[in-house]
Amino acid sequence: GRPKNIVIYREHYISIVSTKLSSSEAKPGLWPDGLVPKVDEYFGEVRRMPGETVAAFPFNVASGRKQGVWVDVYVPQGTPAGLYKGTAQVTIGSTVATKIPVQLTVRNFDLPSVPTLKTAYSVGLGETAYGHYGTQAITDAKYWEIICLYTKEMLLHKISNENSIWPTPPWNSNTGSITWTLPAISTSCNQRYPQFLTGGDPNLLPNGKLPGTKLTRARMRDGTGLSSTDVRSVAYYRSYTQHIADMGWKSQLFYYLWDEPPYPSLSNTVRSCSRNYVGVTNHVWPDLYQKAKYFSDNAIDIPIMLTTTRQATEECFTNYLGVPNYTKYIDIWTVPNRLMHGRPKDPWPFNTNLRKSYDSIIAAGKQLWWYQGCGNHGCGGSEVGPPTPMVDLPAVYSRAFQWLTYNYQVDYAVPGPTTELYYEAVYAYNIPGNDPWKNLWYFTGNGDGTLLYPGRPDKIGGTHHIPIASIRLKLIREGIEDFEYLSLVAAKKDQAGLDGQAWVKANILDPYVAIVDPADGVRKLTPFAWNKSAGSTTSSTGILRAREELAKVLSSTSSSSPPVSATSISASDSFDRANSSSLGENWNVYTPAYQIYNNQVRNTDTASQEAQRLSIIGANQDVAASCKVAASGNSCGVIARWSNANNFYYVRLDPGLGNIALFKKVNGVYTQIATAARAMAYNTYYRLRLVVKGSSLTVYFANESTIAIAATDVALSAGNYAGLRSYTSAAFTTYFDNFKAATP
Repeated sequence: GRPKNIVIYREHYISIVSTKLSSSEAKPGLWPDGLVPKVDEYFGEVRRMPGETVAAFPFNVASGRKQGVWVDVYVPQGTPAGLYKGTAQVTIGSTVATKIPVQLTVRNFDLPSVPTLKTAYSVGLGETAYGHYGTQAITDAKYWEIICLYTKEMLLHKISNENSIWPTPPWNSNTGSITWTLPAISTSCNQRYPQFLTGGDPNLLPNGKLPGTKLTRARMRDGTGLSSTDVRSVAYYRSYTQHIADMGWKSQLFYYLWDEPPYPSLSNTVRSCSRNYVGVTNHVWPDLYQKAKYFSDNAIDIPIMLTTTRQATEECFTNYLGVPNYTKYIDIWTVPNRLMHGRPKDPWPFNTNLRKSYDSIIAAGKQLWWYQGCGNHGCGGSEVGPPTPMVDLPAVYSRAFQWLTYNYQVDYAVPGPTTELYYEAVYAYNIPGNDPWKNLWYFTGNGDGTLLYPGRPDKIGGTHHIPIASIRLKLIREGIEDFEYLSLVAAKKDQAGLDGQAWVKANILDPYVAIVDPADGVRKLTPFAWNKSAGSTTSSTGILRAREELAKVLSSTSSSSPPVSATSISASDSFDRANSSSLGENWNVYTPAYQIYNNQVRNTDTASQEAQRLSIIGANQDVAASCKVAASGNSCGVIARWSNANNFYYVRLDPGLGNIALFKKVNGVYTQIATAARAMAYNTYYRLRLVVKGSSLTVYFANESTIAIAATDVALSAGNYAGLRSYTSAAFTTYFDNFKAATP
């Protein structure tokens, strides 16, 4: 079956030669990057490494070589806090070579499924088609499938695919409006952009990860192409924007007007856009203005985004075009990070920190975004300093940019940068004759514009095409989660009456992530001055120490969802094992019958099913499991304080009744204690959690942070076990996953 909370990957190595290094800080050699899953989480298919003919696991390692294994661990929201311990066992043939102790600390706070830091990363449609099928001339069904899979893969890494709207919504001349009905084409990945934009689906991503997630940014697709003067009719755009508003997507969509209009270099030290300039500005800025004016004059309600600086826009509109009120036409400035804060040796005006220059133009309805590009590693040369997600640079280079993004929120009058843009995630797919698994060298960087690999069956086995994430993509996700930590701590300090951003700067950024700039001896955090040593959770400086300190602040927050102590985890079961008619030696299914099926538990008969976990927990218990119901007339839940089959507490969910309910069973008699109404869907997993402590009974539901049911009962003071229970009208109608029981 498909892996669930733990996914195991084998690292693919790409050879970097000394003549093609991303910068003078890069090193040649074999670098791990692509991550091929043992079993993929989309289709549950066993995969293999490019160039090999057998499954990726187990594998042989040649003498003198290394082989990395990457493990992703997903911690569902609401997982009890504590120190989880396990063992990774390495075997050679049938002999156990070593056992590696593994510890995972789970904190008593959750990160949201929809990240605070918004992103607009492009997954090129034609590039993806070419990378998987060798041509862009593929069927609509294949386009639907790869868009769906790649959008999900990006969302799994908390990144939005800005290219998710496909095909271009067509105009219907008979109705005088856009036709929004999508073709009825079924593929193995059937979600389309409406589901990705709307969100709220707890099962949008594989195995219910990041429940309720959605795209934070998406590009309005009108079929005119980027950086062109082509436009559709006013009626077309008004129909488009009305639909966006009606669907609740207005805050997510933007119009990508033009990409990097030129800002002429008059010399090595000065950039300027004067009326006397006769280069490419002659047509680009007038064309750009013509299109922006069309949207403004016709009151088309969509934010207009431009990848340039305030300085270039102001000069070229005012001096070259003679249009001083440039802010009337542009809504979003997306600025290269190097041009937000440059070095003294850079061309004027980008030889200083220009962040404050945006405060006066980012008024209501205007936004500041930014991006990293090939300028961070050279763009034809060899740049030293800025973070950049290149294969042949240390891992911290792929993770540091989000710390800078947060830093440029602090001490400024307006928010920003609120969004990170990245021009392409699959650039190397579309180069004729190139194999991305062997070469990612473009724009003098190894990996510039390519964060994924094409998982074609002829390369990695299986029967379905899938996206393959890089280590760099996972490190970017770490950076986005770092940003979440920073934002949550600032909010907590604000609630305590402090200036949260100032506290974060003084207590986290300055001591751990900033460095003393050799150029002037001043401690700072900029694109060119940042701590390139990631450190550790106990080191004196570094990103890892900074994140540890942030976690300590958040862990001290009182919560309505009680944590458990570091040694209190008593029992857990993810059910990730082969199909079986038995739950295993740790379970007593005393009211049959349950079975293991596709890495989950399901009932195999009708009436009641009950299973006792054979682990002594104690009378005070924190019990949780995910469960789902397939049809009406069925319910599922968890048991706490079980002493025997006739005495226990039980909470269950029933979508047909539209509620969760808390019961006690005393001497064989059930009594309902309390209920709470909740809207639920069939075939959807929901997390149920029952905490019993003394006479206090507390129920938590799904991802809610508040208590769903609170009650007091003294009928059952003893009972050391926990378990599962369901009531069914047919076989295969209730399912369970991720059982946990602990001492609160």
